[in-house]
Amino acid sequence: MNIDQALIALCRKHDLTALSVGVSMPADSAPWFTTYAHYLMNGDRRCGGASSATATEAIAHAIQQVNEARACVVEVPDMELGEVVL
Repeated sequence: MNIDQALIALCRKHDLTALSVGVSMPADSAPWFTTYAHYLMNGDRRCGGASSATATEAIAHAIQQVNEARACVVEVPDMELGEVVL
C-alpha cells in the first residue's frame, strides 16, 4: 500500500480530517518523525501530535492522543456560584 493510501485509510478508520507526517533528516543521527492527527470535535478543529524514531510509532501515538481526547470529553452544564454560607 502506498503511503498516501495508508494515510487516507487511517483517516477513514479513525474519523480524522487529515494526518500530517514530517520527517527530520539530521546529518549526524537517525531520522525523526513528527505526526499530527487532525480531527473535529463539536465543530472545532483539533489535533493530537507525537514524535518518534519511526513513522509508524509517531502516527500511532498521535492517533492515540486523539482517541484519549475524545474519550475524556465531559459535558458539564453552565453553573454559577451563589451565595456561600459557612
